[in-house]
Amino acid sequence: MKLSNLAAALVCLKPDSWAVTAAPSIRGTKHDSSALGGIHRRVLEKDEWGTFLLAEYEHGDSHQRKGKDKKENKNQAMAIELDNGLIYTLASVNPSWTKANGSGKGLKSGRAKIKAPRGAIISGDTIDLQGGAPEVGDGKGSGKGRGKSKNSDGRYLKTAQHHNRQLQSAPNPRLNGDKKVLAVRVVAGDGSSYGSSEAQLSNYVFGNGVDAINLASQYRDCSHDQLHFIKADDRNMMNAPTGGLDATPIVNGVVTIQVDTLPGDGDGAMRNAVTSKINEIFGVSPQNLATHVMYCLPPNTLNGVAYAYVNSWNSVYNDSWCNSLSAQMHEVGHNLDFAHSGEDAEYDDQSGMMGYSYSNNDGPLMCFNSAKSFQTDWYQTSTHTISPTQGTNGVNLDTCYLGSLYGIADYNGSSSRTVIIKINDAQSATDYFINFNRRTGINSGTMEGGDQVLITMAGAEGEAYSESTLTAKLSAGQSYTISNFEASGNDVVIRVESINTASSPGFAQVRIEYAGVQCDGTLQPTPSPTPCAGKTLTVDVTTDAYPQETSWSLVNTCTQDVVDAKDQGAYSPNTLYTEEYCVGDAAYEFTINDAYGDGICCSYGSGSYEVFYGGAPVLSGGQFGLSETKSFGSCGPSPTPPLTPPPTEFPTKSPTRRPTSAPTTQPTKSPTSQPTSQPTSQPTSAPNSPQVPCTGVSIGVQVTTDAYPGETSWTLTNACSEIVVEAKAQGTFTGQNTLYTEEYCVGDAAYEFTINDAYGDGICCSYGSGSYEVTYRGNVVASGGGEFTSFESTTFGSDNACGPSPTASPTESPTPMPTRTSICASITRGRKCRNEPGCSWDRNQKQCVNE
Repeated sequence: MKLSNLAAALVCLKPDSWAVTAAPSIRGTKHDSSALGGIHRRVLEKDEWGTFLLAEYEHGDSHQRKGKDKKENKNQAMAIELDNGLIYTLASVNPSWTKANGSGKGLKSGRAKIKAPRGAIISGDTIDLQGGAPEVGDGKGSGKGRGKSKNSDGRYLKTAQHHNRQLQSAPNPRLNGDKKVLAVRVVAGDGSSYGSSEAQLSNYVFGNGVDAINLASQYRDCSHDQLHFIKADDRNMMNAPTGGLDATPIVNGVVTIQVDTLPGDGDGAMRNAVTSKINEIFGVSPQNLATHVMYCLPPNTLNGVAYAYVNSWNSVYNDSWCNSLSAQMHEVGHNLDFAHSGEDAEYDDQSGMMGYSYSNNDGPLMCFNSAKSFQTDWYQTSTHTISPTQGTNGVNLDTCYLGSLYGIADYNGSSSRTVIIKINDAQSATDYFINFNRRTGINSGTMEGGDQVLITMAGAEGEAYSESTLTAKLSAGQSYTISNFEASGNDVVIRVESINTASSPGFAQVRIEYAGVQCDGTLQPTPSPTPCAGKTLTVDVTTDAYPQETSWSLVNTCTQDVVDAKDQGAYSPNTLYTEEYCVGDAAYEFTINDAYGDGICCSYGSGSYEVFYGGAPVLSGGQFGLSETKSFGSCGPSPTPPLTPPPTEFPTKSPTRRPTSAPTTQPTKSPTSQPTSQPTSQPTSAPNSPQVPCTGVSIGVQVTTDAYPGETSWTLTNACSEIVVEAKAQGTFTGQNTLYTEEYCVGDAAYEFTINDAYGDGICCSYGSGSYEVTYRGNVVASGGGEFTSFESTTFGSDNACGPSPTASPTESPTPMPTRTSICASITRGRKCRNEPGCSWDRNQKQCVNE
């Protein structure tokens, strides 16, 4: 029995308040005499076979705090897919069957065949089994004990345990080679649509030489050129759409499909309506057009971020979340058979892409945790497996480890450069996976455990779908113990001897021992520190339970040089971090911030900070609100003062802050109603002191924050030279509903001001009345009530062109033209870098370089 094309279908984990549309007549069904809430019900008169699917929902995003979604709801649903691509949620399933087959425990999503039995009720977009259970057909797949067999004493033994995985089975074909992707821009029956154009959507997914960071580029980079997402073939429509609805041919991997379904009908109804329309106008089902098909729905259709079907072809997004790099990576990751990555909750491991998603289009740059990375087989030649107990059973396997561990960004295919360690539990399919989460290159934006050694637990031998749990984050000198390993009475101890991020590539020295027996060998020597010729300055920060809210800066107030700054997201919970610097004798200002405004002690842990100068403690604390600033030292003459550099041709801020990863949204609490004091702006350096009149052109920037100031950032760029005059990174602003004012003396040129909101809801008016205003020569040239989405840009100055204004004052000598190398190096954005002749964008280093 086959179903006719439908305009309605199921929705995964649909709240009771969501509306669904009535299904048209189905062959092999009969009307039930009753109706629920106006929804027509139909009863299956014949059995219906299809493919078993597991749906993974992402309800929350990075605005949640850890553990917030720790509850009974596992964000999953079971479904059946018919041959034409229509997908129905299974409702009222026998609990015993659900327990045995849900969460990937029994049936293999995307592979097993199940039967919806005669008598089941089709209601809108679900198939109600009324307490029954689907019958499993010949396609049943079980992941239990995969890859393991038992030896003579009944213990599980992996069939191939080598120093690395290069002798194991061929890579998973789903995770290697060229895979076609089709992105569907959906228009509802009332005309509302996904918010970006076809060209923009194509750029978000494929780049097209316009968007440097996108779904295709990040999967290509994370896989080290093994997985390539390419555009679905261009294709003309076979049949014109009926009912006065609109549609387009497939061009550049994108198609627009209009359906008569409304947003209020729910995402399941709209999803299946889109599938039916694709069948109608192209003559084939969506999964026959591409390996992965992304549905970008109009606003107010989906309650949440996105969802996808495991080991299958379809992913569904809530409007602008279809543009988000992390949401794309996360949902397509489910299609690739990846489960969620958690820590305190189901998907709050922020070290990789299978945790929370972020609303940024171009970040954060990161890949996957150690368990998911092991599953990909992308790094198999640099994966080391040990089985601690097997040496006691006459099996010739490694039982310990001693050596260096490198980040996935530094993977080079060599078996001598280990990037993943698996500790094999011979009595269980659940194992431990270890990686050095090096924050660099393709993983420079990792949001948790950066430059630490991470330990993750996962089932299915790490070779198939299984939720993972981030178990430990270790800094140098720390260790983690797996007690009573395999019920042997002995412990496995994982110890981080040292971490070296100064070398290239950086590495961690790791020792793993069982029953107190250590591996023999010699660790790679760590370079001896250079003796400090000035004064030693040490910063100790012990984090609380929400370290992602903590940031700090250390500034030399005599020169205005930023000695160092740690942005939000650099730390892990309840951990001591120590930084040491060799500095000159001067006055310094230390500022520590908490994005939520409750300090780092004592509501959510016992966080603290302490600063030592010349070996003596000078500052300490932990109980503050949004920010605390303290000073020490004095601006006396240094015994060996550095030479003063010659003045620059145009006033610039010097020095600039060291490069940081792209700003990302951080989990924050709801804003409090308590008034906050106006923060003191960070002192900035300028060639002209405040007492000297500006001989160039004055630019003023005023920003009034909303209730989430940590999401706001802005840049002011000389559009002629591409030099950034000033940039305020996300997390710079800490005061809620607070006015910040900056003023700069610059040369006469064209300038571009861009203001960003990381969450994508502007700075007015949902969460406060934020606004901004930019003046040039005393005149307002850019302003707004903050009613934008992710960003807003304005160009001004010299009639918006490069070159001197007709009234510009003559200079004593011509302004020297910048060299090609300096122009490339000054560009901070990928798109502008590629448009500049002679420049190219280095994806690993995240910088513009001379070709």
